[in-house]
Amino acid sequence: MKARLAPILAIAAMVASGCTKQTERVFIEGELALLEAPYPLDWPRGAPKPNRLIRRLHDENVEVLDTFADKDFLVSKIRTSDGVEGYVVCCSRGMPFEQFPARK
Repeated sequence: MKARLAPILAIAAMVASGCTKQTERVFIEGELALLEAPYPLDWPRGAPKPNRLIRRLHDENVEVLDTFADKDFLVSKIRTSDGVEGYVVCCSRGMPFEQFPARK
C-alpha cells in the first residue's frame, strides 16, 4: 500500500502547491495506470463509462500538463518521455483508486 501511495502523494502535493498551467516533471514511483479518459477504469460501478488503459507507468519520469479535481476524484493529465499523453486518476475523497481492477 505504501508503494502505491508515493505517486499519489506526489501528484496531490502538486495540486496543493497551486494549480498553475506550467508543466512539471515528476518521477512516478511504483505503478500507475495511464488512461485514455479522465476517470477511473470501471467507473461508475453500476454502468461504467468507456475507458482504456493506454499502458502501465512504472518507475519513470513524466511531465504533468494539468491537474484538476472534481467532486469524485483527482486527475492529472500527463505526457510520458516518449510523448504519449493520457490521464492518471489519483484518489477519491482521500482514498486511492484501484489502478488495475480485475476484469470479470
